[in-house]
Amino acid sequence: MLPDDEESAMEQEQPWSWLAERARARGLDATAEDLRGLPYKVDLTDKMTEWLTP
Repeated sequence: MLPDDEESAMEQEQPWSWLAERARARGLDATAEDLRGLPYKVDLTDKMTEWLTP
């Protein structure tokens, strides 16, 4: 997933169509519009959190 801040949103959109294609390839009935409406959460690993902590 791409960041959804204002700066990134202006540069490029999330690859919703591509993600929907991947979901359908795995047997899920999903469209880009379906996926766009879903909430999502990014979980960082402990290693990434440590790396981000000054």
